[in-house]
Amino acid sequence: MAIIIRPFYRRKVVIANLKASFPDKSDKEIKSFLPGIYRNICDVLVETIKSHSMTREQLAKRVKFVNIAALNSYVDNKTSMYLLAAHQCNWEWLLLAISSQLPVQADVVYKPIKDPAMDNFLLKNRERFGAHLIPKDDALMEILKRRDKLRAICIAADQLPIRSTNKFWTRFLNQDTAFYMGPEQLPKFTGLPVLFMYIWRVRRGYYNIEFIPIAKPPYAKGKIDILPKYTEEAEAMIEKNPTDWLWSHRRWKYPKPDMPDKTNQYEETTSD
Repeated sequence: MAIIIRPFYRRKVVIANLKASFPDKSDKEIKSFLPGIYRNICDVLVETIKSHSMTREQLAKRVKFVNIAALNSYVDNKTSMYLLAAHQCNWEWLLLAISSQLPVQADVVYKPIKDPAMDNFLLKNRERFGAHLIPKDDALMEILKRRDKLRAICIAADQLPIRSTNKFWTRFLNQDTAFYMGPEQLPKFTGLPVLFMYIWRVRRGYYNIEFIPIAKPPYAKGKIDILPKYTEEAEAMIEKNPTDWLWSHRRWKYPKPDMPDKTNQYEETTSD
């Protein structure tokens, strides 16, 4: 509940992220984003709590898929698929809508959080409509074990990888940014297509999702081509509606290896 108690939750982190992502904007323009960003954070928090008691019908009125036909061709051919998301708008409602409305099983790869009580709450909530939750460290083995099941494998692919893991570096929001390699490697290992989930807020409490195909087999050997397309779509979505992304996340905690440590923008803000 810290977000409600502290209206300027991680304010230094939010402003540092915005300034680095939009270097051409003035301080006044950067600060003009703050009310919308904090409104979005509060909406996601309150809506996630509310979703614990929402019915499928109530959720379907608030989260709509505008081009479900993009998935139907794969479903009709009994082909599973990867659905890549970002922490834009309410990603919790997005996952619930997938598991409650799509004609396939939803397998959701997630990163456990440190707070056991919150982690347990989110797990139970995400499983309400039949989603199968997979900890990210178990993703490969679990996906292979369930390869005979028709499913949509959902991944929020904009999270910061830990330093020790293999990662993909690219320019994202005007910064050198690391991404987990899973969204690149898993579809190729399993030979499945990939779609990006573009989400936008129609009005407060109502969202639309468009499925954008970004990759399908056969895949070229030794070429990284899924993550570049994902980052391009995610960046365009964020730039169109910047206040709807989770700017309070310490997304750029460490610099690219060939950059000096002094470039770490969180050097002075880790206590915030």
